[in-house]
Amino acid sequence: MDAWTIYWITRLTGIKLLFGIPGITLLIVAGVGFGLFMFAYFFEDDDDVLPALNISTVGLVVGFFMFTTFLFIPTTKEAVAIYALPKIANNEQVQEIGSNGMEYINEQLKAWIDDVREKE
Repeated sequence: MDAWTIYWITRLTGIKLLFGIPGITLLIVAGVGFGLFMFAYFFEDDDDVLPALNISTVGLVVGFFMFTTFLFIPTTKEAVAIYALPKIANNEQVQEIGSNGMEYINEQLKAWIDDVREKE
């Protein structure tokens, strides 16, 4: 892994927030505006609100895509886990530690069982 990859992994949380906070804000503002302009268009028969209605619709679409991007960008911790866990799981030295630990536990259990049998 090169330095740029490490740098961008550390910046993922910031990038995620760069899309998330404005996306959520845009969804809220455009949603309220869309509702108000729809109300004015249907109940007051005001054709002057069509440009504003179109802008609100575009805001809703852009906010939706920003929020969706926010959901699919992993955080820094998630990206490290995505990269590191398969490397750790597939490492032979780590697997040897587990098998050596199991051998030690089995030997210890046998010794305890033998001690219990001797006392009976």
